[in-house]
Amino acid sequence: MNLVIFLYINIILVFVAIFGLIFGFNTITFVVIFGLMAVITAVLFVYLSYFFFSLIKENKNFVPYVPTSMKIVLEMIKMASIKEGDNVYDMGCGDGRLVTEASYIKNTKCIGIEWKVDVVLTAKIRNFFKRSKAVIRRGDMYKQDISDADVIFTYLLPHAMDRLENKILEECKDSVIIVSHGFTFKNLKLQEEKQIGKVTIRRYSK
Repeated sequence: MNLVIFLYINIILVFVAIFGLIFGFNTITFVVIFGLMAVITAVLFVYLSYFFFSLIKENKNFVPYVPTSMKIVLEMIKMASIKEGDNVYDMGCGDGRLVTEASYIKNTKCIGIEWKVDVVLTAKIRNFFKRSKAVIRRGDMYKQDISDADVIFTYLLPHAMDRLENKILEECKDSVIIVSHGFTFKNLKLQEEKQIGKVTIRRYSK
């Protein structure tokens, strides 16, 4: 859900209301305008309340949703060298754009794990319209079984990277490939590193 769009719509409606006062819109028009403003304001309030509730509830485990540009998505997929039949996971998949793209590779099984309800909904809608065979799951990525993973993608904060690294070392097979966006793993073996503008992506193995 893009809060900026809702804010822009509300601002536009305010100007429409002012325009209506000047040019004498009828009562029904004003009811519609202010009704829309009330609905949008309520949506914003609910979303922000949920966001801060999640922040408090998840505390140190909280990872904000920050979309990855499609240029970096494609570079990460290229770096992972995904093969036909690979099992691909995106841990904290956000809007699912990475597993959506990876799913176009023949016979891959692509799964995105995301905790936040609104982001999962966005991912599922995106996945549907992109005609992707990727699976988007709402859940705790630390409880997801990744023992069959051939490729793991991730874009997390350092504290979450540490927890995920321990999970990978405990559960995954030796041949697993891990591609990270931005932050580093401490104990996995760095195989490749690439700078894309201000962003660094890295390929790791166990």
